[in-house]
Amino acid sequence: MPFRSNLPTLQHWTRYDHPRMKPGVISKHRYRALFPRGPCYCMVLLLRSYSTALSTLITGLAHIGIRVHDLERSRAFYEQFGFTLVAGPIGMEPVAILAHPSGVVINFILNAPEADAPNILMDVEEKYPGYTHIALAISDISTAQSALEMAGIALSGGPITFSDGSHSLFIRDPDRNVVELHQEPV
Repeated sequence: MPFRSNLPTLQHWTRYDHPRMKPGVISKHRYRALFPRGPCYCMVLLLRSYSTALSTLITGLAHIGIRVHDLERSRAFYEQFGFTLVAGPIGMEPVAILAHPSGVVINFILNAPEADAPNILMDVEEKYPGYTHIALAISDISTAQSALEMAGIALSGGPITFSDGSHSLFIRDPDRNVVELHQEPV
């Protein structure tokens, strides 16, 4: 169903209320009828209508894009967590697609210039806007921590217990991207 607003259209603006008025001019009476609470309030209603329409379109997370330097190195890391390569590298800026049985999909964008460059969002003093990490839902924080230790993957943060009872661990992938392992409260 197409989005429709009940706000005045261009047709409303070009009508005129009196034969002596010029086209495109609206009398005070007509203006107040169109905008009983003022034009700003109508704009707020319009924006709310758009956000309501957009919010109903989102059905989930399609994929996560991660810039990496070396496909094989990153693939080996994420395969430890159950991801498998399903496509790629494909496209002008090569992309490799990994999928997990849980439905999580990661797109590796294969154009990071340096293998050991710092993560500009996390490792420098000045903070830049951007996505800082992905959070993967896990069922048991203790089991995850033990599995990370056995795999030789160092923690970069945590374990942390939040006020709602959830728990998180943080690790870095080979390109220094942050991955959070998050357990909801039990």
